Amino acid sequence: MKRVVFCFLIMLSCEIFAQEDYVKYVNPYMGNISHTLVPSLPTIQLPHSMLRVYPKRQDFATWVVEDFSLVSPSHRNIFSGNGILPFVGKSVPEVSTLDNEKISPYSYFAILDGQEIGVEFAPSFKSALYAFDFSNSPAGEVRKIRIRVDSGEIKFEKNRINLIQNTGKADNVKMYVSLEFDAEPKDVKIYHFTRKPEKNPLLKPSKPFVAKLGADAVLDFGSEIQKVSVKYGISFIDFESAQNNLKREIADFDIEKLKENGNKIWNEALSKIKIKSCDEEMKRVFYTSFWRTFERMIDFSEYGRYYSAYDNSVHETDKPFYCDDWIWDTYRTSHPLRVLLEPSKEAQMLQSYIDMANQTSEKWLPTFPQIFGDAHAMNGNHVVASFLDAYQKGVRGFDFKAAVSLSINTLLTESIIPWHRGHRTVLDDFYSKNGYFPALKQGEAESVSEVNTFEKRQSVAVTLAASFDDWCAYKMLECFERDFPKQTGGNFSENKKLFFYRAKNAENLFNKKTGFFHPKDFDGNFIEPFDYRISGGLGFRDYYDENNAWTYRWDAPHLDLVGLMGGAENFEKNLDDTFHTPTGLPKWRFWGNHAPDQTGNVGQFSMGNEPSFHIPYLYNRIGKGWKTQKAVRALVYTWFRDDLMGVPGDEDGGAMSAFVVWSMLGLYPDVGKPTYQIGSPFFEEAEIALENGEKIKIIAKNNSRENKYVKSLKINGENHEKLNITHDKLKSGAVLEFEMSERPNKSELR
Repeated sequence: MKRVVFCFLIMLSCEIFAQEDYVKYVNPYMGNISHTLVPSLPTIQLPHSMLRVYPKRQDFATWVVEDFSLVSPSHRNIFSGNGILPFVGKSVPEVSTLDNEKISPYSYFAILDGQEIGVEFAPSFKSALYAFDFSNSPAGEVRKIRIRVDSGEIKFEKNRINLIQNTGKADNVKMYVSLEFDAEPKDVKIYHFTRKPEKNPLLKPSKPFVAKLGADAVLDFGSEIQKVSVKYGISFIDFESAQNNLKREIADFDIEKLKENGNKIWNEALSKIKIKSCDEEMKRVFYTSFWRTFERMIDFSEYGRYYSAYDNSVHETDKPFYCDDWIWDTYRTSHPLRVLLEPSKEAQMLQSYIDMANQTSEKWLPTFPQIFGDAHAMNGNHVVASFLDAYQKGVRGFDFKAAVSLSINTLLTESIIPWHRGHRTVLDDFYSKNGYFPALKQGEAESVSEVNTFEKRQSVAVTLAASFDDWCAYKMLECFERDFPKQTGGNFSENKKLFFYRAKNAENLFNKKTGFFHPKDFDGNFIEPFDYRISGGLGFRDYYDENNAWTYRWDAPHLDLVGLMGGAENFEKNLDDTFHTPTGLPKWRFWGNHAPDQTGNVGQFSMGNEPSFHIPYLYNRIGKGWKTQKAVRALVYTWFRDDLMGVPGDEDGGAMSAFVVWSMLGLYPDVGKPTYQIGSPFFEEAEIALENGEKIKIIAKNNSRENKYVKSLKINGENHEKLNITHDKLKSGAVLEFEMSERPNKSELR
């Protein structure tokens, strides 16, 4: 009887969207330790905010901290050149260790043990506040705070410190930080920058100090004070802007009020998707993943102005200016998620790409735009795919004509050599003439100086990426011709025809005998001998990129892969083999010698790297949706958990997190097409709030870990027998009613 009552109460509690405090389901530590890659980070910031910090420590299994960031100007810039550290006594401790650390999306708390100093932090959008509690520190010891800038300028005035941190290459980008304390220090000393400032030459504190080695400021607050707070504003424009940003956002030193506001802002963001489930762990996995999709892109506009490294100028603006994105990853999942949830914001982000390109002399679209310029990483230029995807799904509010023009210019005049920003080379000319990027034979020396000695040519990956981008450009031209027929003059027809044929270039590397995309040399011969599991050197970069041939077998979503592989039966077998074929090597050899990026393995499939995300959904192409449903459930349950190793690889700025969000909702985007693939919803109910005020309600009847198969689906009360859903069916709100079963439905859904 007790068990019956208990189960009834649990069911009753699940009948309500009870998570008013969605933030409580966010675990910033999830995935902070990865197998071999740079892991996810416990970011403390508001959604898309310019000011963000991470605890400065080498690994989240350790509790040693260097100091605390004032701001991290770019993702992964954990050890940014600025920092603040409270301490007691005459000298900075050799080692500072943490105890009782607590991180939420909007706050940080820890104790520096040994010195018993409480450290608390809360951010706004372009400002933040630290509160240091010395009340439990040894009596009689002097309370001090060290502020560091490792390259730039530092100046003290009464209870304010202004510092400039050089952040860009050749110091072209400067971050201005203006700090204001709630108490005036008794003494201030400024030293040359090293780990032991008290042993270095003293600089006069009355004058700013400029040097590449930077400086330390040590503030002495005496031995009586118990608490010290410091609020500060940041800017990439000047000190006046930093101070104005602070005045606009933080009026006093009340950290509790700041935390309360942060909690409210994050709950508003996370409440865009409300889920109902009795699986508490999966709710934490979902909301932690959803939270991470709001980290980037970053809005670098500062109340009517922004600095751009793309022309080294300050611009007037009446809209946000977004930067810091890894489009090679995020075009797959993060950008499409905003297309559905926040199309206006997505339009602003795409317009920022257009603005950045227009600010360059070459008019090239960036690939990894950051505040100090285009990092130009990986291969391809996939913002073209995001332009197309957004426009196909009805997003307006960005200059589509400019997007088309810039895409054509970038794809036709910029080199496609990976990790290289430059004009076309002999390799690009070869690609244009022969339709594939040439590979070196095994052991052949590189002859093209523009090729990165570590990243190599990536010949197959580059060909596939360029082919897909060209397909996206062709489809953009189709859209433009349809919507703006009177503006299709000049070389429009020639470009449309060119991109139509270039979109097929990937087929030139398809080896019909093996069913793989296989590198070719300058003479058009397949490179032999070849092992699709391990050939290509570290990260397979000679021919692929981070992943082996098994992953890139599927990295041409625009092609008719079913036809290329000889029909549905071969296609299905090849998919099955991807999940069933072992690496063939001990793990230490496979990851250590070949594939440090290809983690989260299920056979040859890699859950830990972005080019794999769409692979389990490919079964839908041949009407085998039950295999997609089985695979997605197994992959998420296996590789995404509410713990430190709960993410299988590089989180890549929201891309992997957005994969989890999509998959747990039971959908997956077809990038560049106005459709979504059907997967297996994880929750009894989900409610998605759309920007237009409508809602998508996803109901999964009889849902459980065992009942993972879709028995039937109704959309707005009508039977739906396809394995995809059009964007039109969702954009104005919809009710999706899934009937779930523990047995696969192998016939009804096609």
